[in-house]
Amino acid sequence: MTQHEIRQLALQGIYLANQHPDWTEDEVSQHLQASMDVKAMPAYADELISLVREHQADLQAAISEHLKKGWSWDRLSQIDRAILLLATAEIKYSQKISAVGAVDEALNLCEEFGDPKSKRFINGILAKFVD
Repeated sequence: MTQHEIRQLALQGIYLANQHPDWTEDEVSQHLQASMDVKAMPAYADELISLVREHQADLQAAISEHLKKGWSWDRLSQIDRAILLLATAEIKYSQKISAVGAVDEALNLCEEFGDPKSKRFINGILAKFVD
């Protein structure tokens, strides 16, 4: 499985976890495996989902600080939230990818899962986290 495919799974896991906040990480992983017909979850996908869940409040607050006036976290689409959470978690907490690489991956995920107009918005937010 490629790193991009692993991030696709992680994104879907984050989205699923946000839809079912009462589920444990194991439940998220099991439901994701079953729905995506994956024999075993890649360790890095589980790690990303765990990072986001562990730091979600801090990540959400950091992202919210960079929203334009009049925008709020609740106004963002669920998939945009998940993409932003995943990329910001990788930028802030993971040593496995550079910040620029995390932004590039997020933009690729945005093309696949998000609204076409979201790519520019997400890039603008994530650029604030790149040194």
